[in-house]
Amino acid sequence: MSKKIRYFDYNATHPPFTDILVKIQNDYFSDFYNPSGPTRFSLARQGKIEEARKTLESYTSKPAKEFVFPLREPKPIIYLQNQSEENFLVLRSFLL
Repeated sequence: MSKKIRYFDYNATHPPFTDILVKIQNDYFSDFYNPSGPTRFSLARQGKIEEARKTLESYTSKPAKEFVFPLREPKPIIYLQNQSEENFLVLRSFLL
């Protein structure tokens, strides 16, 4: 008699959402151009980045133009061990 395993520690990992994974994979293989490049293919890719920024804007109170990675102002890269540490850091940043 085999028991079905129930796994609840999804902070560590979780099964991928297949529909999202397939969509992203198809998008990447069909449209892998550098969004910073000067070609029309690159400019089309830049449009997808702008769409993502607008999506983030709709979820938060920040304007879309603030979702950028500045090149001139170096920011520290924080390496975390797992999702639990990431959750703690995010919550702490909002509370302090």
